[in-house]
Amino acid sequence: MNIEELEVPDNFPTSKDEQLQYLYDIVNKIIDMVYVSSQPIVKQIIENKDAESATIDVYYYCICKLDIPGSKMIYCENRNCKRGIWFHYECVDLEEENVPEGLWFCSPACEKEKAKRKSKKKVCVADSLLDRKGLYVSKVIWSGLNQKVRRDAIRENDGERIILHWKMDLLQFFEKHHPKYFLIGFRLLASINGAVSTRLQHTLKWNRCVNVNGRAGNNIAMDLQMEYYNKEYKGTVFLINSIEIPFF
Repeated sequence: MNIEELEVPDNFPTSKDEQLQYLYDIVNKIIDMVYVSSQPIVKQIIENKDAESATIDVYYYCICKLDIPGSKMIYCENRNCKRGIWFHYECVDLEEENVPEGLWFCSPACEKEKAKRKSKKKVCVADSLLDRKGLYVSKVIWSGLNQKVRRDAIRENDGERIILHWKMDLLQFFEKHHPKYFLIGFRLLASINGAVSTRLQHTLKWNRCVNVNGRAGNNIAMDLQMEYYNKEYKGTVFLINSIEIPFF
């Protein structure tokens, strides 16, 4: 980073143990900026989870606000849709064979709002008060730590943590509207939670990595290993094709 000098804080301790504790406190503050698990408000929510679990679940989707098992739904392309975002076919007078191709909006108002949001960016006072640099730094730190945690889970072949990361990804896929990857993640989680046989459940959870060198903490993802095999195979085929075989 080409840093020639670094200012030392006035309260920086002199002993080694105190310096380690000083560094530990700074790291904790940085982590608290990125992960909210140790913040007081989050701890209060966790402590009151039993009381919250007793509340009645509210279904927020569709016009009917009813969870109809087995009913197929369609997505409104306006992410700020106030009518329900996801709608049952029968509630919007649609048949499965008549589902329109491309973007679909539940109402002309949603279509108009979507087009307006594309052409004009809304500016409000709250946006001007945001510390965008601070948010960017927090996002970068979170992404970096998240990747290190994921890499460690793969290195240790920790199936529980790998599946937990898939659950986190499922929320991102839904928020960013990636139905393909959302469906892949949903199928994986459904399979692990009983949709397939016990043997396949164990395979999906604990056989997602391979250990080529045989040392502890040295696993890699199975799909990455398959890429290595494919590359090696293609290289071998190319080498064989490049060798001139004499004819007698």
